[in-house]
Amino acid sequence: MITLSTPILELESELPRVGKKTAQNLAGSIALLNACSSSAQAKVEDLLLYLPMRYEDRSNLAKIADLAEGMEAAVAVEVKVAGNYRVGKANQHKIFELSGSDETGRIRAFWWNQPFLEKTFLRDSRVILFGQWKYDTYRNSLTIESPDYEIIDKETDPSQDAIHMGRSVPVYRKLGDIRTKQLRSIMHNLLEKIDFSTVVENLPLQILVRNNLLTRGEALKQIHFPPENVSLDSYNRANSPAHQRLIFEEFFWLLLGLAVKRSEREKEPKGTKIEINDSVRQAVLNILPFKPTNAQKRVLKEIVTDLASDRPMNRLLQGDVGAGKTIVAAQAIVVAIENGYQTVLMVPTEILAEQHTRNLKKLFAKANYRVELLTGSLTAKEKRTVKAAIAANEIQLVIGTHAVIQDDVKFAKLGLVVIDEQHRFGVMQRAELIRRGYRPDVLVMTDTPIPRSLAMT
Repeated sequence: MITLSTPILELESELPRVGKKTAQNLAGSIALLNACSSSAQAKVEDLLLYLPMRYEDRSNLAKIADLAEGMEAAVAVEVKVAGNYRVGKANQHKIFELSGSDETGRIRAFWWNQPFLEKTFLRDSRVILFGQWKYDTYRNSLTIESPDYEIIDKETDPSQDAIHMGRSVPVYRKLGDIRTKQLRSIMHNLLEKIDFSTVVENLPLQILVRNNLLTRGEALKQIHFPPENVSLDSYNRANSPAHQRLIFEEFFWLLLGLAVKRSEREKEPKGTKIEINDSVRQAVLNILPFKPTNAQKRVLKEIVTDLASDRPMNRLLQGDVGAGKTIVAAQAIVVAIENGYQTVLMVPTEILAEQHTRNLKKLFAKANYRVELLTGSLTAKEKRTVKAAIAANEIQLVIGTHAVIQDDVKFAKLGLVVIDEQHRFGVMQRAELIRRGYRPDVLVMTDTPIPRSLAMT
């Protein structure tokens, strides 16, 4: 019996036309995608979560006569002529071209620099071509460039044709050496063999009912082979009931995990005690070179609220280049310094560190804060001087690369860490400060909210 926890390697003896080599290929490719330490760890569940990239209605494929300029469609044609020819200066490029037809007309398809296709598209073979169709006025023909394709000739086992034709079918990206047609057969046969009564539902019943969600087992079946008489539009927009269920599940566990980690972090003792009074407010106003925007005021208010709270701050500040993130961070730095704490601005490159040092020295000149640069390119004597001043609490703001968190850098009273472009840093670098006994508030700045930025926050 196959269950979701069955190792993919064991499918060799369970599925038709899946031998040892295919099972190893499947397991190895899935293990690589999921960052498993070995292919033996790859399970059937992992394979089922390799989802189709799109769906095609092959119960009613388009005819050539139905095609129009700019239309995206899948068409089944019979190959009439196919071959390679050279183009360009000195004939440096090869084009593989085929001419195909159905009972309503003729089309032309071509691929650049893929001469090996000559062995794939044989004369009189039947193929499905999918992509955007255009009308070539020079050749007076409908044309498609580099389409997705699938050979649909009869297989050794003719019953397998029912999986690929006359129905709505999933189209997968190539997985290792396994192309979409073979993978579709594997998925279809696998779904028929699984005992879905063993699939453990991992969401509470009341959540399923409240959000009108499919069960997990039903979602895994429907997301690969849509039920009959359903519109594929919602499937191709990843908005089908099956997609909604799996998307909800992923976000549910992600948010629950984040909530648990946040609650654990909030129990940690905070290393700073920040007070906001008139003196601090005036110091912030004194360094401003211009009147801040409403958005900058709102963001600073949220940051200051976090700084003054009894919980460690862990905040992401996102904005386009030129939006004014640095001036907001500078104001937060002032708040920490005025409360007697040292601050750090950590950046990914020495060039950026030098740029920030020049700008912030100028900005903090009236406040008489000491701002120093600490990077790997400083001389040994310069490094010793800066590190000694940090340990003696003589420097209020240290700017640098990962050099600022090396073991021999001893802060007297570190209160706030600002990390610019933090997705360039590893989690371990950031955790290094806490490991060494510092529990500062953390402000992260980024131009682009990539998934890694959000996950780290």
